[in-house]
Amino acid sequence: MKKIAMCIPTKNRPEMISRVMRLAPRLYSKYPIDVYYYDSSDNEETERIIKPYLSQYSNFHYVRMDPDISVERKVEMIFAGYGWIERYDYLWPVKDRVRFRESSLDAVMESAERDLDVIFLGGIPRCADRFHSKKSYDANPVELYRDWGWTATSLQTVIFRWSSMLGEDFTVEYFERESVYDYNIYWIQYFWLFYRLAQIPKSRIRVLLGDEAVSYSYQHGKSEWERRVFKVWKEDWVRVNEGLPEIYDGHKGKVILEGASHMSVFGGVDRIKELRDSGILTEENLEDALVDWERVSDVPPAVVRDVVCGVDESHDVSLLAGKVGDVADFIIKMVEMLRQGSLGWEQVPFGKIMQSVRKGQKLNNRLSVAEGVLVEGVLTDMERYADGAEMTSESMQGLLQCLLVLVSLMERRTMETEMAGGEADESI
Repeated sequence: MKKIAMCIPTKNRPEMISRVMRLAPRLYSKYPIDVYYYDSSDNEETERIIKPYLSQYSNFHYVRMDPDISVERKVEMIFAGYGWIERYDYLWPVKDRVRFRESSLDAVMESAERDLDVIFLGGIPRCADRFHSKKSYDANPVELYRDWGWTATSLQTVIFRWSSMLGEDFTVEYFERESVYDYNIYWIQYFWLFYRLAQIPKSRIRVLLGDEAVSYSYQHGKSEWERRVFKVWKEDWVRVNEGLPEIYDGHKGKVILEGASHMSVFGGVDRIKELRDSGILTEENLEDALVDWERVSDVPPAVVRDVVCGVDESHDVSLLAGKVGDVADFIIKMVEMLRQGSLGWEQVPFGKIMQSVRKGQKLNNRLSVAEGVLVEGVLTDMERYADGAEMTSESMQGLLQCLLVLVSLMERRTMETEMAGGEADESI
C-alpha cells in the first residue's frame, strides 16, 4: 500500500490548529498517511496543542523550525522531505486550516495505488458547464492547466508523486536554475506542478471531483500577501504563467484572469472597495494599477475609477444593516437596475447582500427548523455558484431573485410574530 506524507506549514496560528486537530487525527489515523506539522511560530503555543496528540497517534509528527526562517526556505525543506522518518510515495502539502472528508481520503488512497504522477483535488470550476456530472476523471497536463490552473494555487489541491515529480534533486537552487522567470515564493508549488508535468512523457494525472474532493477550510482572516496583492497577483502571477512551457500557451490568458479575478483578489466591486478602504488601492496608484487591468479582473476600469474616486453612489449599502424590509427593497432595486442596464452585474455588492441575509437567517428564530435548513442549503449553493460560474447580468438577476424569496420568507415570519402579539426584532 502506498504511503503519503501530508506536510502542513504553520506559524502563530494555535487556534486554527486546535480546531483542525479536534477531528483530523482520529480520521487520518485510519490511512497510511503520516502528518507533519512544520511550526515556525514565535512561541510554544502551537507546540503545546500538537504534542499531546503525538503520543496518541503514531502517524502525527511535529517539526520545530526557526521562527526567522524565510518562507522560501521553509517550502524548500518541505518539498525536499525535511524531517521525514522515512521516504514516502507521495507528498501532499496542505494548509493548516484545512481538513478532509473520509470519502476524499478514500479516493486519494485508491488513486495512489495507480502510481499516478499527480492526484488533483478539484472543486467547482468557473467552467462548470464541462463538469455537470462532477465525476472524477483522468487528464493530461494541458487539460489540467486549462480547467484547474486557477485553483492549483491552493496548497492542498496537489498531491505529488515523489519519484517522478520531485525526488532527490529538488531544492530551491535547482528550481531557480531550471525556472524561466524570477523566482517568487508564492508560486513554487504552482510553477513546479505544470513545469514538471510538461517534462514527463505520458504523465498520469487524476482529477478528483464531487464527494472525492471535499475539504473543510476554517476562516482565517486576510492572507499574508494582502498588502502586496498587486505585486503578488498582478505582476508575479502573470509572470509565472507566462513563464510556463509553451504547451500551455493557448490557455494562459484564461487561467491568469480566472485566478486573479477571484473575489479574494481583484474580483467584484466589493473587493475593489475593500482595497480602497484599506489604502491598498488609492487615487495616487490607480493609473498604475489599471495598466493591463483587463488581464486580472472582470471589473471594468471605468467602474474601478468610480469606486476609488468616490463617485460610486448608485446604491446605499447601509440599507443592508437595516430591517428585513429594507434589505428586500435593496435587492428589488438591484434587480431593476440590472434589467434597465444602468448597473453591471459586477457592480452588485453580492457579497455584502449574502452576508446580510446570512446574518438575518441566523438571528431570525421565527423560521421553523425545516425552513432554516432550506434557507441554509440555498445560501450555500448560491455561494458556490457565484464563486464558480461564468456570471452574467441575467444570472445575477436570478441569484438576487432567489435571495428575495428567502428575505420575503423572513419578513413574513416577522409580521406573523407581530400580529400574534410577540416581540419582533426586524433588524438584520
